[in-house]
Amino acid sequence: MNLYQGKEERNSDCTFEETLRGKVVLEMIQHLDIHSDHEIYMDNFFTSHKLLAYMKDIGIRVTGSTHANRTAKCPLQSDKDMKQNGRGSYDYRVDENNEILFVKWNDNNMFTMGSNHQSITPLGSAKRWWRKDNKTILIPQPKFYC
Repeated sequence: MNLYQGKEERNSDCTFEETLRGKVVLEMIQHLDIHSDHEIYMDNFFTSHKLLAYMKDIGIRVTGSTHANRTAKCPLQSDKDMKQNGRGSYDYRVDENNEILFVKWNDNNMFTMGSNHQSITPLGSAKRWWRKDNKTILIPQPKFYC
């Protein structure tokens, strides 16, 4: 076990393996059989474009929530435009070089996820309470949010 020893100095061009998140993830997966059917799900502290690309290169499938600033400037629609489209709207982009998918979905708030192995289809649906009409409605939901 490695103990956290404070913030490290790093430049913005560092590789995934050199970041704190990268070091933590690599230590956690070191005992996995890389050629197996493992799927790893991560929260937004770890998930980034660099992580998804690196894990794809070594053969590990990853899906996770992420922050908008960790999508390698993926041109997803703005929150304002998504809100105008209504609840259940979504936007997605694929980095075809690395086969990485980023999806932004409008539930109550915007929710962004990335994956190096999943697709957007088939669309599912989610039951949500609609306060305006005082009833339950179904809204579209991309596959890997289910």
